[in-house]
Amino acid sequence: MGKFEEFKSQHDSSAKQSAAPPPSYGQASGTSHHQPSQPMYNAFSCIHLARTDGIRLINMPAASDVRAIETAIERVWVPGIQGKSSVAGTVGTEWKLRGNPWSGIMTEAIQARRLLIHIFHALSAVGWDLHMSVDLTKKQYDKDSVIFRKTTPPREKYFFCVSFNEGDKVRIIDPPNNDVRDAFIQAVRVGRPRCDVD
Repeated sequence: MGKFEEFKSQHDSSAKQSAAPPPSYGQASGTSHHQPSQPMYNAFSCIHLARTDGIRLINMPAASDVRAIETAIERVWVPGIQGKSSVAGTVGTEWKLRGNPWSGIMTEAIQARRLLIHIFHALSAVGWDLHMSVDLTKKQYDKDSVIFRKTTPPREKYFFCVSFNEGDKVRIIDPPNNDVRDAFIQAVRVGRPRCDVD
């Protein structure tokens, strides 16, 4: 008998001697070493990019978190905020921005992406992690809704954007450093050797 077979036969015989039958369904086990589990609580929030100029925030009750978003908007969106209101029936806030950031036209397209980068960073700094993006409304001029999940402790993250434009352009917006930018440009040049870089 080889070493493995010898080990296996010893293990099988000791397992048969020490194994107790499992409890039947409905029978409480008196030898459980598990503590009762604590209920898990997950807080989720949503940012909805409404129409061509709105940012709707849903289910973010902390005023300091709402203020972090508003500060990011004020810092980055140069045309400014046209109005602010509560979202009926929810713990929510909506900002109406000047201009049309979600139309994706000209210079507003880059600034709109930069705005989202800064909002995502502000949310991560106060403990909201990007969870998923979904299209909930299916309305013609509405964009995706972005779902965030509350985490403790906060894990601050930095974001940047890669966007595809006008059928023949790709942009990197706010890369964290020159190494990331250069790696991106190198990857594009490998795939498209005759591309122009601005």
